Amino acid sequence: MPTLAALCRGLGPDLEPVTRLPIPDVEVSGVHVSELTDPTPYLQGGELLLTTGMGLTGHEAQARAYAARLARHGVAGLGLGLGPIHDELPRTLLRACEAAGLALFVVPAPTPFLMVARTYWKLLAQAGHEELSSALGAHRDLVRAAAGSAPVPTVVRTLAAAVEGWAAHLTPDGQVLEVWPRDRRGSARQAAEEMSRLRMAGPHSSAPFPIGGDDVVLQPLSSRGRLTGYVATGCPRPMRAHDQQLVLTACSLMAMQSEQQSRGIDGPRSSRA
Repeated sequence: MPTLAALCRGLGPDLEPVTRLPIPDVEVSGVHVSELTDPTPYLQGGELLLTTGMGLTGHEAQARAYAARLARHGVAGLGLGLGPIHDELPRTLLRACEAAGLALFVVPAPTPFLMVARTYWKLLAQAGHEELSSALGAHRDLVRAAAGSAPVPTVVRTLAAAVEGWAAHLTPDGQVLEVWPRDRRGSARQAAEEMSRLRMAGPHSSAPFPIGGDDVVLQPLSSRGRLTGYVATGCPRPMRAHDQQLVLTACSLMAMQSEQQSRGIDGPRSSRA
């Protein structure tokens, strides 16, 4: 999702920061317009809230309560549209937002709120295209790794780089065969401790769980219904949907390698096919 800083860059003077606080580089979950003095029941957090300030009287106590309420609810930022109600930014609102740690912006007249929303959706579409291109590239890299001379270690390294975390190949009894980066062997051993719970669920079950600041998924490898090992993958929380897809791709490729070895098929030639 677009960040608040990226949205400011995209809009330039049409969304001007006015607090002395640095613009937070946080993701914006949406652009919401409300004139309510308490819009939080209609917000999920992470939004850029736009208002003309119709319900703001200019009183210090009301401004402080309003800003604190939004900050507690996790609103990413507040944008005040100048013109219809307030010709200039109320100083009470500025002080209240700085006290609450809430990023405050002005949308100058005659810039419509619709321009802010359209810019947000444009950035969101661009981010989605870039994410899709990146994900497709990572899948191609995994396939190339599986077609190389040392497929399993290379797939493990490629997977770790793709999820910006770590990956490991484990035996059915929890022995760490491959791990990348090397210094994450301890994390791989912690993941191996979850195997007993996974075995009870069956050979085709997977288990997500936290280790430190990482989201970790332990995915079984099987061939003809027989458990042949596990792939453990960890990355900073939260694990993204396309990272989970990369884990499944890597597991499919490694399971295929195991199947080829059991049948005595030349791995690289078959993988390329």
